[in-house]
Amino acid sequence: MKFNCKIITLFLVAVIFLPPAHLFAQGRPGGGGPSGGGAPGGMGGPSARPSGGHSGTGSRVRQRQNRQQQGQAREQRSHPNANTGPPLPRRFERSHKYLTKHRLEYVRLKDTEKLARSGEIIATNITASNLRMAKRFGFTFKRETKLPLMGITLTVLTPPQKLNLTQSLALIRKFDKRGHYEANAVFEASSSKISSTNTDPKNIGLNIQPPEKTQTSFTVGVIDTGANANHPSLKTTTISQQNFGRGKATTPRDHGTAVSALISAHGQANILLADVFSGEAMFGDAESIVQGLNWLAVQNVKTINMSLNGPDSPLLKLAIEHLINTGFTIVAAVGNQGPDGPLPFPASYTDVIGVTAINNKGAIYKKAGQGPFVDIAAIGVNIKAAQMKGNSRVSGTSYATPFVSAFLATHHSEGENLNPMELLTKNSKDMGESGRDPIYGLGVLTP
Repeated sequence: MKFNCKIITLFLVAVIFLPPAHLFAQGRPGGGGPSGGGAPGGMGGPSARPSGGHSGTGSRVRQRQNRQQQGQAREQRSHPNANTGPPLPRRFERSHKYLTKHRLEYVRLKDTEKLARSGEIIATNITASNLRMAKRFGFTFKRETKLPLMGITLTVLTPPQKLNLTQSLALIRKFDKRGHYEANAVFEASSSKISSTNTDPKNIGLNIQPPEKTQTSFTVGVIDTGANANHPSLKTTTISQQNFGRGKATTPRDHGTAVSALISAHGQANILLADVFSGEAMFGDAESIVQGLNWLAVQNVKTINMSLNGPDSPLLKLAIEHLINTGFTIVAAVGNQGPDGPLPFPASYTDVIGVTAINNKGAIYKKAGQGPFVDIAAIGVNIKAAQMKGNSRVSGTSYATPFVSAFLATHHSEGENLNPMELLTKNSKDMGESGRDPIYGLGVLTP
C-alpha cells in the first residue's frame, strides 16, 4: 500500500493547529473558531469574553468582536508570516517592510517572540532517517555544515510551503520529539550612541583609564563585524579575518574596527576575527556564530571576545559548553537593553564571562543589562575608539568587553596559572553592594 505523504502531512497539521472540538461548543462566546490561528502549545489568542448585559450591549460587543476579527484577518493577509495570538515581548522590534526586505521573521515562543532568518530551521545532529521523514512532511534540505571539533553537524531545512517558522517547528517536533530543532535566531552588536544620560548619576570617585600598552604578545579571537585592518590604530596588529555572514566577503564596519582597536590597545595583539555580520543588514545569526567559533577553536584561540547579544539558542549553548569544557574562555557583553531587559545570550550561559560598562568615574552604564550574568565591569562609556574613518566617542557594553578579553589573553600568554574568574577576582575592586552583585558583578577591573 502506497504511503501517501500529503495526506499524512495534512493530518498532522490539522492535529497540531486546529483546536479541540469542545472549543466550538455552544457555550463558547462568539460561536466561531479560535482567535489564535496557528500557534502551538496553547499560545493562540485569548478567548472572547462573555458579552453579558442586555441584548443591545451584546450586539455592540459582537460588532466590536467582528471588527477585531476582520482587523486580524487583514493583518494576517498583509503579514503572511505573522504569528497570531496576544502580543509578546520582542528583543528587536522591526517593521514588516524591514522584515520582508531582509528575509527575517518573528518566531513565537512561550513568553516572547524572537527574530530569526525567514525560511530556515536548524537541525542539530539530525539522523538520516529523521531527515528522510522531514522531507516526507514537506521540509526541504538547504545546506549542511560539519563541525567535527565540536561534534556538531548543522543541517538547515526549508519549512513546508504556507507554514511559518512557529508552525514548522511545531510540526517537526511533533514527529521527532527527541530531535534538536530551532529557528536560526539573529543577534546584534552591543553598542550605543553617546548621550548626556549614559551613566548612573552617582559619582563613585574612581579615575579609571584604559590600560597602558604592554610589550606582551597575545592572541584574541573575535566574533563581530569585519574591521578596517588599515586603520592607524591597527597598524601594529596582526589581524586575520574570515567571513561567516551572509555577504560575499567580510564587511568592514565601525563596530568590528572599534572592538579590534580596543583589544590591540592592550599590547602586541594577534587578532583572528570571524565576521558574522557581513552583508547588507547588520545581523548575525546562530549558525554563523557557531561556525565562527569552530574556526577559532580549530586555530586554538583560547580567549574569544563576543561583543554581541541575542536570544537563547540551544545550538549556540551546545557549542559554547563544548569550548569552555575544553579550556576556552568566552567573554561576552551583557547588552544594552537596560536593567529590566531580556536575558542576554551568550553572556547568560554558564561560565561565560559577562561584561558590563562603566565610565571613567566608575558610574554604571544606564543601558547595561543587570542580573546574575554580570561578572565584571570595565570602562566602556564615552571612550575614544577607532571607526572606519578616524576615531569617535562610543558607549556600550561592546566596548568594555575587549578590555576584559585582552587582559585575560595577556595573562594566558604569560603562563598565569589562575583560572579566568580567579584572575578577575584578584584584579578587581568591589563596587556597589558588598561582594558580588547584579550591577557590577565582582567589581571593576583594575589591572
